[in-house]
Amino acid sequence: MALQWFYNLPIRRKQLLGLLTSEVLSIVGLMGVGACLLVLGGHRMLLHQAQSELAVTQINYNIKINQMGFGFRGQSDNAAIIAAAQTHTDDRPLEPELRDRVKQILQNEVTARNIEYATLVGKDLRIIANANTDRTGQIFDPNNLVSKAIEHPQQIKTSEVVSQVELAIEEPPLPPDFSGGDALIRYTVTPVRNSQTQAVLGALVSGDIVNGKRPIVRRTIGALGGGYSAIYLRQPTGEFVLATSETEPQVADLGTVLQGNKRELLTQAVTASGQTVTGRLKAGHRTYTVAARSLSNFVGEPVAVLVRGTPETALNALLGQSFRVQIILALLALGVDVLIAVLLAMAIAKPIKHLRQTARSFADGD
Repeated sequence: MALQWFYNLPIRRKQLLGLLTSEVLSIVGLMGVGACLLVLGGHRMLLHQAQSELAVTQINYNIKINQMGFGFRGQSDNAAIIAAAQTHTDDRPLEPELRDRVKQILQNEVTARNIEYATLVGKDLRIIANANTDRTGQIFDPNNLVSKAIEHPQQIKTSEVVSQVELAIEEPPLPPDFSGGDALIRYTVTPVRNSQTQAVLGALVSGDIVNGKRPIVRRTIGALGGGYSAIYLRQPTGEFVLATSETEPQVADLGTVLQGNKRELLTQAVTASGQTVTGRLKAGHRTYTVAARSLSNFVGEPVAVLVRGTPETALNALLGQSFRVQIILALLALGVDVLIAVLLAMAIAKPIKHLRQTARSFADGD
């Protein structure tokens, strides 16, 4: 029999072996369950952390739009802006002094807010004045935003993809790190009204190019102490192009992974329609918890994806430390159990041994 060797053991060894086996199984089982719960809880916590950090990225992204909206809402009440729009509406030529004054106002906004577009457009969608290359008289209605703002007179704040052709026509001062191609632009379109009749005379358009502007994501890295923060532009073809990113040196290759064969996370973010999606990606020898969320344009089409990557280094270090503590405690518990088992075995086996000796002596007639 397979267990015959166990049956042949002395009683003391049987007791000791049985107690040790049950204790080891109990300790290993508890350690295994505890380790699984700890790992699952740690990863769940990191997923929630990445989602919260992504919200910080979105706040930093929206700050500029809100600032532009506030500033250009104020400029829409500027007497010179209103006068220029009214003159254009009345189909009268602008006096050079008024045109220069309006252009200077727009250029000041571009400089003060570090943006690329500042344009006054009439109700006929033709440019009255702009901050960059003179485009007076040209039609300017990016993605029909001006038309919508005039038709339904309220400020529009949105993100849009603008073609390289439009950028070439406007010739704005491009960010130093802008590599060309289509651009992701944060727009505000503010209706300009007659101060007395409240009739809409035109619109003020402000635009901020996102491509190549690292401060947008750098604030997230600075506030959260590292990781990876990026904004990906989604082209009409469905392809993703990195607009801007910031990272600590240890996670420099995560952007390559996202644009490579792991870009399904970006696709999932687009499919989720503004909801946050999460996942885990391995880049090099490290694993990262990544959260992503899409940004939509004025008509609800996804045009960009915000990404936040949090390295799991700190979590792995914490788990490793916890496992070491568990092992030490398990060994201590096992040592105590061995001692107790030995004492119990001695306490039980010694009387039995004495009884056996007594019985043997009785049988021998002693």
